[in-house]
This record gives sequence, structure tokens and C-alpha cells, in this order.
Amino acid sequence: MNVSVLDLFWWDEEEKEFLPCDIFIEDYTFEFSGSKVNFKGNLPEDYKYCFFIREHESFYILEIWNEFSRKEITFMSQNQEKLNDIKVHFDYLNELKDNNREIFAELVKDKVTDITSNSDLTKLTVKFIEKTDQSVFKSINNFIVFERLLYVNLPIGEKVLDIFESGFDEFTEETDGFEETVDSDDLREYFSNEFTMYANMLIKYVEFQSQELVTYTIWELLKQVSSRLFADEFERSYSVYFNDINNISLLDCVKKYHQIETINPDSVASSIFFTYFLIKHNKFESQSFIVNNIGLIDLILGEQEQTNVDNFEDWLLEDEHKSIVSLTDINLMSGHEFEKLVAILFQKLGYSVEITKAVGDQGVDLIVEKDGRKYGVQTKCYSKPVSNKAIQEIVAGIKYYNLDRAIVVTNNTYTKSALNLAERNNVLLWDGAILEEKINDLKIEI
Repeated sequence: MNVSVLDLFWWDEEEKEFLPCDIFIEDYTFEFSGSKVNFKGNLPEDYKYCFFIREHESFYILEIWNEFSRKEITFMSQNQEKLNDIKVHFDYLNELKDNNREIFAELVKDKVTDITSNSDLTKLTVKFIEKTDQSVFKSINNFIVFERLLYVNLPIGEKVLDIFESGFDEFTEETDGFEETVDSDDLREYFSNEFTMYANMLIKYVEFQSQELVTYTIWELLKQVSSRLFADEFERSYSVYFNDINNISLLDCVKKYHQIETINPDSVASSIFFTYFLIKHNKFESQSFIVNNIGLIDLILGEQEQTNVDNFEDWLLEDEHKSIVSLTDINLMSGHEFEKLVAILFQKLGYSVEITKAVGDQGVDLIVEKDGRKYGVQTKCYSKPVSNKAIQEIVAGIKYYNLDRAIVVTNNTYTKSALNLAERNNVLLWDGAILEEKINDLKIEI
């Protein structure tokens, strides 16, 4: 397709002025000619284009950007139809690009199907996920930024990406600062090292027509396999709460999620695993992990807000002569009193509770059991944030007692190093805010 338009003005970025010219465009090749303009060039073929015609005094201005908000070219004319002719040409180029990207997405889908039908290659993929950095799959922000990095460098894979459905494929003022929310250098290093090494290994067994196809096949493969892995991990820990998973709605699942005492509903990390679990059981209409996780967090926060409203109503109606234990009361407790309070809390949550001996407890103050799972609980009534020493103790303690998971409960907060160590070792942390919330929910009284 080609277009020829006479008597236009083209914005010269170097001269900072509009110059009169005629233009001829054939697909991605263009030619400008005029008294001050005479050159040929090529438009980048990897991108789609965005455009906008606006009126300025007695003129119309057509601005053309590529899909990453980088301005490519600007024209001006008193005749809007001339600009529309150019716009039609770029619409045509975008349609070609969309068709190519649809075909590419189908190629990726077919390759992933071939690989996942091979048990040996599937095992290799599982091992890769288990032994390399998983943060790109366990952090929604890392996931989004990694896909945006792929998209910018290899836009042909747009329709393979989750960001395509969620709107994060747009590079606008609203999303421009998104990369600053994560360590983009770490993600680039992950791509350059582990990801690329896996690609080099995979091409020994699978034939690919292009490097772009290798990259996007691996990314789609990793997304699918990691989703199943993390869904199974959540299911092993919490399936007892979802015995009727096939017969309940998404909202009912969220209500049951709020009943799991060993999960902090405000934890973004927990919501990630819950999202994978719900995807496995087809509880979402969308196939996009990003769309599903964001929607799920909204439901979780909504359920938490309803719980807060219910607790407030109960507080208004409660017996004035009784008093629920407050954080102020807890801060005045001895370590032994605090341990007894936490034991009562778990009993009210339906756990059987065993208090370990004070000497030689290996960092485990309580052993609590429910639904066949045993947890080691360490209690810390502190006037300052809990350090990573407590995490080290409880991690050693659950190995000593052969327990399923560790929980640390404090009236205070945790240091950053403690939070990081707990995340790496799957230790559940209850700080003062979570503790107070659970006491209010259970109405534990003085």
C-alpha cells in the first residue's frame, strides 16, 4: 500500500520548525521532497503506531508515535483530509502488524504444547523454576516489569504477554514510573543469565525458527509450569479449607481464605499463591495472571473491610463490663503471660496447643495442631522490633520437632532483615497489628 500527499508541512526536529514538503510513503519506506526538504528513509518495522489529529488555530496537526510513546513524526496541514490519508496508511501498517503478532502467538502456543507433552522437558522446566530465582513469579510488580522489558525489546510477542490484557502494555504517564517500583537491574540480570542459559539448553532439544520464538516460548512455558507448581504448593498447605472447591464461587473462596489463621490476608505474597491456586481450579474468567491477581486483591480487601465493619458493630453492642484485650494491655505483659495469651488465641482458633518446656525449647514456645498439620510458634513480647535471630531460632526449632511450618508472634514489628529471612524460609509473621486484629475477631477478654 502507498500514499502520496502534496503540500504538507513536516516538523524538523533539528531545525525546530515546520518545513513545506510533499510526501510519498510505500509500506515502511518514505520520501519527503520540497524546497528545504529532500530525503528518503524507513520507518521502524518492529512497532505499531499511535496517532492523534488535533486542531491548532487554522491548521490541523497529525502526531505519530510508536507504541512505546516515542514520537516518530509530525505533519501539519490546513486540509484535515490530507492528514487522514496518512492516518489510513498507518492503520494499514498496524493491521499488518497485528496479524503477524497473532500468528506469532499461535506459534508460541504450539511450541509450548509440544514441550509440555514431553515429560523430560517438563521435568527440566520444573527443576529450572525450583533452582533459580522465583521472584519474577512471586511478585506482581516483578512480573509486570519483566513482561514490559520483553515487550519493549521484542514487541512481536505482545499477544503472548499478560500485560496485553491488563493494560500495562501501554507506556503512558500513568505507567511510565512503574519500572521504579522494582529492581529492574535484577530482572535484566535474570534474563541475561538464568533465562538465557535455559534457552541455550532448550534449543538442543527443540527446533525454533527465530530467537524471538525461543524467548517467548520459554516465557510462556515458565508461566504455565510455575503457575501449576505454586498452585500445588498452596493446595498442599490449605486444601482442607477448600474441600468443595469445585462447587463454590470465587467470592466463597475468598471468604474461606479469610478463615485460614496461618495466613495474613494483607500479605501480597500469600495472595500470589492463592491466585495460582484459583487459576488452577478455573475460578476466573480471564487467563491473565495480572488481571486475576489484581481483581483477587480487591476482593480480599473488600472481605477484610466487611470483617472490620462487623467487628465494629460487635464492639458497639458488647457488654460494657467486659473488656477485650488491647495492645496496650499486651505491652505490659511478661513473656510468660504473653505466651499464655497466644496459647489461648490458638485454642480459640480451633487448634490443640502444647506448651513446650521453658528450658531447651529449641526456639519453639508452642506446638499447635489442626487438620493434621503441626506448627511451631515462637512468642516475642518485645518493646522493640524482632530481629532475624528469632527467625533463625524458629527455623531450627521446626526441624528439631519435625513440624510443618513456623510462626512467630509479637506485639511489636520486625526488622527488615527478619522479614527477608522469614520470606526465604516460609515463616509466617504476626506483628502487633495482626495480633490485635485476631484478638478482636475472637473477642478475647481480660
